[in-house]
This record gives sequence, C-alpha cells and structure tokens, in this order.
Amino acid sequence: MRVKGRSSPTAQIHLTDANFLGGLATVKFGQTGYLFITNTNGIVIDSPRKSRILKHIDAEGGSNPATARAIAGFEGTTESTNRMGVAGLYAFKRLRQTNWVMGAVYPRNEAFAAIEKIERIAWLAAIALALLVGTLSMLITRRQLAPLADLHQHLLQSRSVAEYTPMTGARAPDEIGDLARTFDQLMAQRAEDERRLTASEAYLRTILAHAGDAFVSIDGDGLLTEWNRQAELTFGWTRAEVIGRRMAELIIPQAMREAHHNGFAAFRHTGTGAIVDQRIEIEALHRDGHLFPIELSVGAVELADRYVANAFIRDITASRAAAQRIAASEKFMRDVTDNLPALISRVDRDLRYTFANSQILRHHPKRTVVGRTMLEVRGAADFAKISA
Repeated sequence: MRVKGRSSPTAQIHLTDANFLGGLATVKFGQTGYLFITNTNGIVIDSPRKSRILKHIDAEGGSNPATARAIAGFEGTTESTNRMGVAGLYAFKRLRQTNWVMGAVYPRNEAFAAIEKIERIAWLAAIALALLVGTLSMLITRRQLAPLADLHQHLLQSRSVAEYTPMTGARAPDEIGDLARTFDQLMAQRAEDERRLTASEAYLRTILAHAGDAFVSIDGDGLLTEWNRQAELTFGWTRAEVIGRRMAELIIPQAMREAHHNGFAAFRHTGTGAIVDQRIEIEALHRDGHLFPIELSVGAVELADRYVANAFIRDITASRAAAQRIAASEKFMRDVTDNLPALISRVDRDLRYTFANSQILRHHPKRTVVGRTMLEVRGAADFAKISA
C-alpha cells in the first residue's frame, strides 16, 4: 500500500511480507484448517496462500456460499463446501474498526475424524460385545435346551420303531422333564390302546372269518374295505381281488347299478336309505355272471364326515328252493285231500288247526279255520262230544 503527498515522503506496506497481522497466516486447525481475512468487497487481505492476497475471493473461479454470506453481513458458524468441493466448518467475525471479515476454515473430515474414530471404535466394540454376548447366550441356551433336543431326537427315533422304548436317564425336575415323563406315559397308553385295538380287530376278524353270512364293508367312496371268507364263497371273488374296488362293478346286477349309485350318493352323507336297517331279498351277481337270490341287511356307521356301510349277506338260493319244494308239496297234499270225500285236518298240541281240507271249509263257510282252536271252530257242545 502506498500513500503520496505533495511534500510528504512516500510510505509502503506490503501485505505479502511479514506484517502486523503477525502469525495469523500460520494459525492451523488440525492439519489443514486456517484463518483468512477479506474486506467487505471480497478482496483477500490475508490468507495462507499469498498468491490470493489483494485479489477477489472468487478470482480463481467458483464461489463459496459461506464466504459470500459473511461478506454480505453474516456472523457465526456454518457448514459449506468450497469451490474445490471440500466440505468444511466455517466461522466468521466482522472487525468493525477496519470493516474486515475474519474467517476460519476447518475441513469437515478433519473436524469429525476423532468423532468418527470414536464411532468406529464404538461400533467395533458393540459388534464384538454382541458377538461375545450372542455366543455366550447361544452356548447357555444350547445347554439349557439340550434335554429338549434329546427329547426331540428320541421322538424322531420313536417314529420308526415298532415298539416304543422310554427315554433312559434321569429326568430333570423342570418343564422339559415333565414333558418327557408325560410323553412316556402317553406313548405307553398309546401302545396299550393299540394292543387292545389289534386284539379287538383280530377277534372281530376271527368272528367274521367263521361267520355263516358273507360280510362286506364299503367306505364313503363306495370302495370295498372288508370281505370275509363267506363272501369269497358266496360271490366267487377272493379278498385280495376285491379290496379297494367298487362293489357295484362286482356284485350289483347291471340293471340295478343306476339305482345303487343314486341311493349310495345320498347314503354317504345322511346314513339313510331304502335298504338301511332293513332285511330284504334281492338278486346279486356272481363272478361267473349268473344271478342268484340273497338276503341283505345293511347298517350305517358314521366315520368323520361320511357314512360307511356294513352289510351281512346270505345266499338264499337253497332256502328259496326248499321253500318252493315245501309249497309244491303242500299244494300237492291239498289237491289230494281236497278231492277226498272226508273231513281231513291237522291240529297242533294246543288243538289249533294248522290244516283243513275243503270238506271242512264247506261246513264252516263263514269262519276261518286254520289258526283257530277246535273249541272256537266247532263250538262247546260239538267239542265236548269229540273230547269225551
């Protein structure tokens, strides 16, 4: 700076040399933080970079929003990014005597380096502590749950064995020990129930095997699930051949299958039908294709959401033939006795008529004879003569 007068000597101040600003240029914040001074017109008064002194602060291109605010009158601290893209912390103070602005710059990465280091250390410590605590917790948990893991392994092994074997070793007096003891008791009870069920099924199968009637069982889909020895003899199919097949295609005559399907469709949901809990006589189909008469009795059993059918079947071919022979014989005897000129009758031990020929019926045209006693038919006087 140079000052001239008419008769006064010349004086100069070089701001680029060491001057009254003393060591401001050498003040550092961290490694690269520094102080600088500009006037209110943005001319650099002092800076660590001497080449910028007496030049506008934006002379090298770009701008710094924080410095622009300070020149405009802002005082205090703020964060900003300089023209080089470096983020920093800025503090500004206006010097009233000289109308200068003193600024301090502290690069953000240096300012927060210690804090970030502490954060990294804290995070590492937290992670290490979490790993340690997690490992200890896992070890303690595994130790605490070891009895439960043993019980789980025992359960898996028990699924593949025919007979359950209780767990060995002492049971701890805690919830897991109680669970193991309860499971042993349940499995023992289950084994006993299965033994009883097996014995009951064997007993029932033995009865059915020796039953005089054929026995068949049909599930809710119309598939055969049981077929005893008498069924094999009655229909000609072996048990191995029919189990899992539809009954309709095996023993129901073709002409009756549609009615069977319709009836069974309702039966499976209601357990009712025209032939349920009835004893009826119908025709059945033999394996060789011939039809024969049977006596059928069907019962319904509810199972889950459907009904299953159990049927006892008796081949009545022989009994029907015998009945026909008896009827023919009785007809022959009646034909003979009706044509004899005599009163012919038969009574049982209670003197009740079981047979009377036409000659007797002519004498009692308005009375029923068969099924009544001699006293009722002939009257007291006549009966007294006969019994005397």
